[in-house]
Amino acid sequence: MKHIKLFEQYIAEKREDVGKYNTVKKVIAKLGRRPSEQELATFINNNYYDVTEVERGDDDPSANDKIADLVAFYKFDIDDWQIAWADAQNESVVTEAKTISFAKASMMGSKLLNKISIGTILDTKGGQYEITGFGQQSNAFKEFEATIDGKEVKVKLTVMYGLKLEVTDDVRSARFNKEEEVNSIILESLVTEAVAKNTKVYQIATPAPKAMLVEELEDLFGDDYRHIITEFDDDERYESVLVFNLTPRDIKRIQEEIGDVLIWEYSIKKGKEISESAMIESLSASDRKAIAYTMAEQDPSKIKDLQDAIGQEFSDNYSSTNRSILVDVKKKGGKWVAITSETESEYNNKKPKKGKREATIGITWNAMFF
Repeated sequence: MKHIKLFEQYIAEKREDVGKYNTVKKVIAKLGRRPSEQELATFINNNYYDVTEVERGDDDPSANDKIADLVAFYKFDIDDWQIAWADAQNESVVTEAKTISFAKASMMGSKLLNKISIGTILDTKGGQYEITGFGQQSNAFKEFEATIDGKEVKVKLTVMYGLKLEVTDDVRSARFNKEEEVNSIILESLVTEAVAKNTKVYQIATPAPKAMLVEELEDLFGDDYRHIITEFDDDERYESVLVFNLTPRDIKRIQEEIGDVLIWEYSIKKGKEISESAMIESLSASDRKAIAYTMAEQDPSKIKDLQDAIGQEFSDNYSSTNRSILVDVKKKGGKWVAITSETESEYNNKKPKKGKREATIGITWNAMFF
């Protein structure tokens, strides 16, 4: 028997047993002082319990604190770290299995019904039924929409007194005419699940022609159509493209260097196509109003009309003489603006104020052409 003099010594030795890498010093000894963000993320992910002393999935702030200490020590950029951490978690789920055997499923009772989601596979002797939708439910059973070999069917899974799967080829029928023998239940692929949670698609809208937006994005990110999706037509007629997995830094660069764009995010869900309507539905009413206003305010046709009218006089309610000259139309801070200067009016004796004034495209166009 090992004799320990102090309780603190006992605690310290237990900590040694629990976490091989539970201090910054231990991680440095293993990885050195210059690992990349990805190397650290993969290491923590593969040794999660030994680093954090918390079981994966437990909601314990101390786990996040330990990871934050390591990120701070290595002075990683937080955006780069978040990307690396997401990548490491995605890689890990690829190797994890989530299959429930018939024997185990038979003992789970109603808990099993709550675990079944879109994409779950009911593996039977007659084939594999993939869950595509939900129907009626009680504590004893649950009905699902499903497909098998491309054919739509309806199934009923009963969990009371064992496990029973009934099937009907008529999705509108309440009667099930066939029973299948279940081999196992394969919960929704963790790979798909990870992609659904972490993959983001961004729609970037502009009042300028789409070709101009694509050209500016390519200048920022290179001619890489794996990231810039141009074959996309919007129901609301926004000039827009799709871009996958932008980082906060990317979004900031687009807003600062391209400007005059609106960017919003839509989370891809399993089984849901990337469609224009889905994108628009994800916007709030205020977002839609902002987009509509921007599209009208930065209308390319109005910009061209004004460029062609440079040098012309027009009635201007914002001028002290009620008359101005359109001096220039140019892009400033990522947005097109009209530059005007006051001029004399034949209808009054007021002297024009010196200097130039910036005006919005919409207001100036309305004054000159509406």
